[in-house]
Amino acid sequence: MDDMSAIYEIYGVTIRYDDTIHALSMRYTLDDSSFKQTLWGRETGKLTEIYFQDDEYIKSVRGYVGYFGDIFTVRSLQLITNLKSYGPYGKEEGIPFELSTCGGKIIGFHGCSGAYLDAIGVYVKWPEDRS
Repeated sequence: MDDMSAIYEIYGVTIRYDDTIHALSMRYTLDDSSFKQTLWGRETGKLTEIYFQDDEYIKSVRGYVGYFGDIFTVRSLQLITNLKSYGPYGKEEGIPFELSTCGGKIIGFHGCSGAYLDAIGVYVKWPEDRS
């Protein structure tokens, strides 16, 4: 999805993993209906489905990137919301990263994948009264 302006919030995330992240997908509210985004990666590994409370939103994503065999992938993910933390999922090995909103909320992900999740980025919605 290229136009993220119609997205209100993420209400669920699916992660597949073992020693690396196999796949990531999200469920989000779009124009008062639910929409499930296509899975990045493949449907192998352990399955974790996270559903957020009505007033819960993602503030940041932490993880590690590095080689899994000879493939450079996202090795680990942790979701931090305004209420709690989920994860880490995968193996915390390699180069650490953090995608933080600095006061906004994450309303979407983008990424690329082959055999596993190769890269991840976020879309951030800023508060209306941001100065």
